[in-house]
Amino acid sequence: MPLLLLALCLLALPGDALARGKGPIGLWPVDERYVVLADSSLAGLVLVDLQRGQAVERMELNKGRPIGVTGCDSCDFLLVTGGDASYWLLQLAAPPAQLLHTRGRLDLHNRNLKPLQFAAGKIPGDARIPLLSPDGSTGYVAASTDHSVYRIDLANGAKLDTLLRHPVHEPFGLNWGADGNLLVTMHRSEVWRVDATGKQLASYNVQRADCPGARRENPILRAALDDPMNDGALFILATNPHSYDAVIWRYHASDTPRCEVAAGSIGNNPGWVDGKGADVQFSRPHYFTYRPATEPPQLLISDIDNRALRLLDLGSMHTRSIMYDRDRWL
Repeated sequence: MPLLLLALCLLALPGDALARGKGPIGLWPVDERYVVLADSSLAGLVLVDLQRGQAVERMELNKGRPIGVTGCDSCDFLLVTGGDASYWLLQLAAPPAQLLHTRGRLDLHNRNLKPLQFAAGKIPGDARIPLLSPDGSTGYVAASTDHSVYRIDLANGAKLDTLLRHPVHEPFGLNWGADGNLLVTMHRSEVWRVDATGKQLASYNVQRADCPGARRENPILRAALDDPMNDGALFILATNPHSYDAVIWRYHASDTPRCEVAAGSIGNNPGWVDGKGADVQFSRPHYFTYRPATEPPQLLISDIDNRALRLLDLGSMHTRSIMYDRDRWL
């Protein structure tokens, strides 16, 4: 009963009282059951069992605030990024899926975490969401304050170069497109599709498509993904920089693009409500990707201020929450 009373009291607080930017930020799903989180409330990494809805392992960082984490199916390491220009490689005993199959754990407590030393000696200033190529040889990092996306050659001494740079746009999120190219969210209004050389193949403007709330609130675009159920469509995650409410749009690309709400809304107040469409409430979600091997597909969303993961089922278009941190006092 005391825990229930505490939860009710917290939910009764105004939104800004809970908005501290401490919770799950970046995420990388190992498979349909397990996901690794960069969690700033720890601050460190958390392995979450989505089936049971609980944390399996945690690893606190001695210093630094983790923002992003990524891996690949064949990689025996994770790439971890922090907003204070921190980059780490977490060496594992084997690829994560193999470890989870044989041990049920990643053994994060071994703390084999090493700062990434770049061959050129330069450290990019703002390490946000990272990605790894399928073979793990190349890393990509969005760096908003640098107005850049960086490429890291991990196969040749962590050689660093700039994939793209723009004088105005600020890259916040990265995801792989269905065509194998990168989807880069450019802060306020655009998503770019970019190939491995940094060439822009397409752009998607949420204001031009009149996405609900985009012109009025001028939100931050966090991440984008191709829609597997609608050709030529994308899902775009956007947060309101003033109130921290958020929306997931379904953007239909064409000569006259159009946009509709998939979940949430902007221009209201943040909250924590599961449901469908505009009834859903988020509080400062930062990133999303697909949960592997699910049918219908599911979006896996890091909801920072609610300190939870949210799942959006693309069949029913309903959300549900995974409160993996229920065993911790925060």
